[in-house]
Amino acid sequence: MLFWFLLCRPTSTAGKVLSCAGIVLVVGSDILTGVYLPLVAFVLWFHRDRYAVAKAVAFVVPFAVQVLGLLTGASEREGLAPDPVRAVTGLVLRAVPTALFGERWVGQSINTRGLLFGALAWLLIGAVLILALRKVVRPRWTLAIAAGVHCALVYLAPVALSGIATPATTWRRRCCCW
Repeated sequence: MLFWFLLCRPTSTAGKVLSCAGIVLVVGSDILTGVYLPLVAFVLWFHRDRYAVAKAVAFVVPFAVQVLGLLTGASEREGLAPDPVRAVTGLVLRAVPTALFGERWVGQSINTRGLLFGALAWLLIGAVLILALRKVVRPRWTLAIAAGVHCALVYLAPVALSGIATPATTWRRRCCCW
């Protein structure tokens, strides 16, 4: 969502305000949004107008608060166990196939079916790239590359740091009747 907030160019004032508010809310919620700093710099450099500056400020201020919280010890990131191999294999075998086919088809664990859908996902991506390189379709390469890189970074950053894509959630019953 943050990727599209940073790239959108709404024409109405309300759209611009809502986009900046979305940036503030998303960046204020997690320090890992720092992977978008290069995109913010690019948007600021490319557009060079007041709206680009407003989006950059909407990004930088909550991000600075996140960093300040880490530096002062007001917040901390627990459970860091860096594992880049697990992050890359997770991206290749889980994140991309699940994004294309859904978790119902790919499954929760890596097994034969998951590997089959993983191979199929990468074959589809390869086919799309071949169509683009042969000029059967005309993609916007800058946008496609930026989206792909940021997609990978958003997945790789937490997994490389903590070793898991999402923490396990345990649900407790809140009703005294159960």
